Amino acid sequence: MMKNNVSAFVKAVSLAVCAALILSASAVFRAQAEKTLDQMQSELDSINAALSQKQDDYDSLNAQIGEQKSRLGALNSQISNMDAQLDSLNAKIRILNGQLLELNKQIEKLESEINVLNDRIQQALDQIAEKERQIEATKQLLLERLRATYIAGNSTELEVLLSSNDLSSFLTRSELLQRVAENDDRLIRQLEKEQKELSELTRALAADKAELVAKKEKVEQERTSVIVKQSELQTSADAVHKKQNEIEAKRNEVNKILATLDTNSEEYRRQIAFYESQREKADSAIEAYIRAHATTTVPSTNEDGGTAPQTGDGMAWPVPYNNCYISSYFGYRDLYNTGNYRLHKGIDICVSGGSNGKKIVAADGGTVMIAGYHSSYGNYVTIDHGNGLVTLYAHASVLTVSAGDHVEKGQKIAEIGSTGDSTGPHLHFGVYDNASGQFVNPLNYVSMP
Repeated sequence: MMKNNVSAFVKAVSLAVCAALILSASAVFRAQAEKTLDQMQSELDSINAALSQKQDDYDSLNAQIGEQKSRLGALNSQISNMDAQLDSLNAKIRILNGQLLELNKQIEKLESEINVLNDRIQQALDQIAEKERQIEATKQLLLERLRATYIAGNSTELEVLLSSNDLSSFLTRSELLQRVAENDDRLIRQLEKEQKELSELTRALAADKAELVAKKEKVEQERTSVIVKQSELQTSADAVHKKQNEIEAKRNEVNKILATLDTNSEEYRRQIAFYESQREKADSAIEAYIRAHATTTVPSTNEDGGTAPQTGDGMAWPVPYNNCYISSYFGYRDLYNTGNYRLHKGIDICVSGGSNGKKIVAADGGTVMIAGYHSSYGNYVTIDHGNGLVTLYAHASVLTVSAGDHVEKGQKIAEIGSTGDSTGPHLHFGVYDNASGQFVNPLNYVSMP
């Protein structure tokens, strides 16, 4: 009897020890699992910190690129304005060149006309001189004749008659003397008339010449004025061209700076892509943790390829308000505008009129797997629904549940915020399919009210 009691006691002690060992091992396993999750979270935080720093550097670089592009735009605008100024100045210079050419033609024509008048005036003066010489010669001849007559004494018609052989000779001599006298008188009057006409012609030609000279002087003044304007415009054009060259040099300098910044930007994009790939690996490790600890029941597949929910009448909309909207859908997007597209593993839900502090509820009943902080997700919750699906609620301002809590469908679990990698208050809602081992489109499970 005692032997049986001892045996029973030993068995009881053995069972107790085994139970204690099992519980201890379970606690150790949980501690190791939690430590592993903490390590993964710490690693992800480090990656996100490095990524955030690179993103800040990249944003700063892009800001510099933006400033340089703005500067380049301003320089291009200045050059365009100066091109317009040069075009305007050159057009005016061309007009003045045309005017100058026309004025030179006018001056050339006037000079030619003046030369013609000078020739005519000289010819008239030469003719006047010749007439004066002829008049002088005729006068000299007449004076000599008068002097000879005076020396010979006064000759009367009686003397002419007495010296004539006959009446016919007398008449001939008398007529001859009269004709000579009349001819001399007529010649002198004709020469004096021609001299007067030539003098009048000379005065007229001189007046015409004076008029042409005045016109020429006026045209020359206009030409001088045009030359001055042309010189001023050319000086302005040279100044604009010089300034344009200076701006062109600055533009070349900016282009060199932009080329360097673009090279640096490309390097930052490469580094950001590297850290994003590292974050993908870290996220995958956390997803592996979720997959390892989530219920492995595989749900059925619906007609459109999504996984059909297994509880009740489907999942509830996680933000219980009628004025919600989706600010970003499930799918690939260039999150940092670097050209590196990354899968957005959920949908971002906002509330019109203000999202901050709005209630977040469990989409379905289940057990809270994680309720903590994530450098990307901020304050977040994951819920295992026991059907192979896990839902994720990120960027909350406040969490109202803890890991291990059982929650009901529609129960409040958090409030909307903007913690972690977020640009504004919203709920990032994700659905993880443990069967496929990846996040799937939440809109296959929930519908916006």
